[in-house]
Amino acid sequence: MKTLSKIIKFFSYTSFILLMGIIIFIFLYTVYRSIGIINFEFIFDSPRGMVLGEEGGIFPAIIGSIWFSFTALILAFVPALCSAIYLVFYLKNNRVKTFINNVFENVAAIPSIIFGLFSYAVFVYMLGFGRCILSAGVALALMIFPFLERKIEKSFLEVDKNLLIASYNLGIDIRRTFIKIVLPLCFKEIISSVILSLLFAMGATAPILFTGGVAFATVPNSLLKPAMALPLHLYLMIAQGASQINRAYGVAAVSLMILFIFSTLAYCLSHKTYKKV
Repeated sequence: MKTLSKIIKFFSYTSFILLMGIIIFIFLYTVYRSIGIINFEFIFDSPRGMVLGEEGGIFPAIIGSIWFSFTALILAFVPALCSAIYLVFYLKNNRVKTFINNVFENVAAIPSIIFGLFSYAVFVYMLGFGRCILSAGVALALMIFPFLERKIEKSFLEVDKNLLIASYNLGIDIRRTFIKIVLPLCFKEIISSVILSLLFAMGATAPILFTGGVAFATVPNSLLKPAMALPLHLYLMIAQGASQINRAYGVAAVSLMILFIFSTLAYCLSHKTYKKV
């Protein structure tokens, strides 16, 4: 048993070091290839030139990604929060709870392009909204909903059950117990889940490909207009061939920096929450 334990520990540490090494290498290599590309003009200017992204910058794509992500988050957050509250504090039938959890897990396993096709069929085609931020936001909201719901539900389940039992024994109802005890303990974890869901939506390409993302667009000012997005812009630049590869690395580096900053913020909030609890 000791030998088996040592083998498992060895492979665990080896896998962790290998995975972290690959991630760090990808990040550093992308940043290295973007040296000389990223500057003030690249970040805050609009794309120009006969070829996509040949000149100018990616500012409309950055703002467009923010629009897409926040639209998805607004549409997904309330249903995810309410679903988590219902499953943890109100639903007592374990069979029904297991069934609903299985449904959420199956939805999470659906390829993101399917959500894009659904949004295209319903919002772009049937309802006539056209290719716009709202149509793409619905697709992204469907994609991040299971992830967000599971993260919030997990934070509720980690609250000390003794606190809940003591509150109920004192005659405090579920609603007030949730507001006064559960929500303050889980608030930072919920915020970190929201940030991670936001980044999940920001990095998706397939759901917005046919629903709201376009190659060229100005900074959006309405949900009913299409917009550029960083992952789609990166995909289109790489599709053009080797002539745009260096500028594509610049787009990738900016995307990674945004993801790194917000992921670090989510981790810090989550870590403080666990320490407090």
